[in-house]
Amino acid sequence: MKSPRSQWKLQDAKARFSELFRQTLAEGPQLVTRQSGGEVVVLSRAEYDRLTGRHKQPDLYEYLRNSPLVGSGVKFE
Repeated sequence: MKSPRSQWKLQDAKARFSELFRQTLAEGPQLVTRQSGGEVVVLSRAEYDRLTGRHKQPDLYEYLRNSPLVGSGVKFE
């Protein structure tokens, strides 16, 4: 994951959420901190999907090409 480009205090992130949202899409992940402790990173859906492996649904050709049955000698009639 890209390291967060900007750091926000929680109260600022709440007050300026639209800006946080736009900045996340334009610049990448944003770090939000709370005075009493704790941090979260706000990231785009595309970045989340990439990190969790959901970035691409394989098409049927890719799925079959990567099947564990490839080269196993199994024949379908």
